[in-house]
Amino acid sequence: MSSSTFTEAQSEQLGLRLPKSREYGVSLANQLLASLNTTEEKSMFLEAVLQSLLNSHELALVEKTLQTKKRVNPAPQGLIAFGMSTILASAHNAGIFELGSVLPATGLAMGGGMQFLVGLLEYFNGNAFSATAFMCYGAFWLSLVGVWLLPQTEKEVHIVETVEAYMGLYLLLWGLFTVCMASLTFFLSHRMMQFLMCSLALMIFTLSTGDFSRNKTVKQVGGYVGFVSGLSGLYIAFAEILQDNLGYPVLPLFHVKRA
Repeated sequence: MSSSTFTEAQSEQLGLRLPKSREYGVSLANQLLASLNTTEEKSMFLEAVLQSLLNSHELALVEKTLQTKKRVNPAPQGLIAFGMSTILASAHNAGIFELGSVLPATGLAMGGGMQFLVGLLEYFNGNAFSATAFMCYGAFWLSLVGVWLLPQTEKEVHIVETVEAYMGLYLLLWGLFTVCMASLTFFLSHRMMQFLMCSLALMIFTLSTGDFSRNKTVKQVGGYVGFVSGLSGLYIAFAEILQDNLGYPVLPLFHVKRA
């Protein structure tokens, strides 16, 4: 390619910096090249033009990036699923309602399905704590619904109804897991999340104790503790939704200042 003339593509690019007339841009570019005496001067001129074009493209990319649609925070959906499922389960544990079909259906769709899906989204967003919490508690709800629905009543049974002591052990393991997750919130999250996880741990341990001791009153206490945990989950969810949409906090979450 000759250094004294411009191709059509080059003239179109140079026209970004020159007047809108394409012919005028080509003529002026050729005049500038002709006025340069040495190959070194022509090379420096072309280098300056190319650098200008690169800078203009970089600015365009930065502007496009800034205009990119804001990423949606999936955590509130998971907290809403947690809150609704926990409140409905607590109404049953407190002895207000029988098991019925509402709770297993909600456990499958919201407590299990929705929370597990949110956990996957948080995993791809790189949020390890949220991904672990939502995926594990989603699996907890799916397994709990299985505990309710799997027992058989025929003569030749393969899966018998779970005895209370075994259910107590099941809840004890989940309680220990919840304690571990609750301890992490004191390093990673705000006061409301700390309160949620601690109340959830207390609820699970209370229910576990009620199953081990076969004490209905203790289980009812665990149900009322669950109301508090579920409502706190809904509170955090709506606080985050308001902040994400309005751009400033409306409901306090009591963030902790850390060094």
